[in-house]
Amino acid sequence: MTRGFGAGDTFSVGDLVAQRGEKVKGRLIAGSLADGSPISIPVMIIHGRQPGPVLYVQAVCHGIELNGLEVIRRLYQEIDPAGLTGTILLVPIANVLGFNYRIRQTVFDLEDLNRVWPGKKNGRISERIAHLLFSQLVARADYLLDLHTGSATMVTHVRFFGQDPTCSGLARAFGTEVVVDEPLDENARAQRFDGKLRNVALREGIYGITPEPGGHSRFDPVAIGVGWQGVKNVLVHLGMLDGTLQLPSEQVVLKLDTQPLTANWGGVFMSQVRPGERVQKGQVLGFIYHPQTFEVLEEILAPEEGMVLSFTENPVVHTGDRLLNLGLIQGVWRQPGNFRT
Repeated sequence: MTRGFGAGDTFSVGDLVAQRGEKVKGRLIAGSLADGSPISIPVMIIHGRQPGPVLYVQAVCHGIELNGLEVIRRLYQEIDPAGLTGTILLVPIANVLGFNYRIRQTVFDLEDLNRVWPGKKNGRISERIAHLLFSQLVARADYLLDLHTGSATMVTHVRFFGQDPTCSGLARAFGTEVVVDEPLDENARAQRFDGKLRNVALREGIYGITPEPGGHSRFDPVAIGVGWQGVKNVLVHLGMLDGTLQLPSEQVVLKLDTQPLTANWGGVFMSQVRPGERVQKGQVLGFIYHPQTFEVLEEILAPEEGMVLSFTENPVVHTGDRLLNLGLIQGVWRQPGNFRT
């Protein structure tokens, strides 16, 4: 069931107009820099021959998370609107300022763009970018894919809100071997997760997931392939493209532990586990040693049985730095079949 925005013969965003069976490219202006240069955000529309759902796909919300950019490039080049049911809205670089300066945050206000949705019309630059994209594009969609990347020390996965069956279906269809139910609890709210795009959109009846394929600041061909296949899977799942879902034989379902393991002592962290590794309660996950004496200052133990989602890329740590994130194993989705615990 669509929200009705994709039913017309034309689909307009700003000055950009796409006819049925057409794809077009343009830009939205979010403001300007001190030298007068416009802050322009690239926007693309693939308006299918047949009416149907509207899917919003965004990448580079964080300026160094690049694999989604290449996924969207392939999507725009390879999807034929003549064979598409519905409409795809594409934003390959949401955070153009972070992208240009090669940093995660938005330059100038140093804000995390994925904590300020739906933004503010008269806010700081990150809030204005979020408001522009949300009001002009996201609010007109039925579904969304917010393509992020993790780090070289993070397992490829999809994050979703597990209490909503539509979101669960999107996560399953995307097809990563690990999926992570990210609850919006008190700890998550304390980290401003209620300002994440996916969570804000769901409050407006727009169902979404956040894929996390590969590392940042580089292109990872394997992760890009996972992302590209995942987007195609979602299009098939939503009935927007003909085809067959390409899924792994099983998908491990984790619940995110929003209280990551942190360092009590400064020093050098040596991980003893790898991303995606299953661990037992009490297992040694790593240790911190003194860089001058090599004395072991602290062992890091698994508080529960689970799976390693990620650990810090930089082993030089201070007291309070994040060391590892664990996911608690909730069950397994097997193909075909139902959710099993």
